[in-house]
Amino acid sequence: MVAVPSSFWPETAPAASQPVPLTALAKGCPATIVAIAPPGNAVDIDVVRRLRELGFLAGEQVRVIARGMGGVEPIAVRIGSATFALRRFEADCIQVQPGVGAPNQPVATGRQ
Repeated sequence: MVAVPSSFWPETAPAASQPVPLTALAKGCPATIVAIAPPGNAVDIDVVRRLRELGFLAGEQVRVIARGMGGVEPIAVRIGSATFALRRFEADCIQVQPGVGAPNQPVATGRQ
């Protein structure tokens, strides 16, 4: 009998890492930005433009370093050496590819 790895069967295989909104990224998980666009049918080009001006561009490495009260807002995000606090609707505009980029090293937050 030949052993078939579980990854052979699509229904049991781990899901390929698909782009997700930045709000779905776990704290400390590295990711790469793949797109900046308002979620769904929302059209708020000013938010998209502001995020791009701040440096949220496709290909940039990003990491969630903290979340506000209740784990919702604001979301503290690090890109390079810069840290930004984003509101949920802003973070929902940023699509990321989880687990891509810098090695999974803890992010220094200045707290002990």
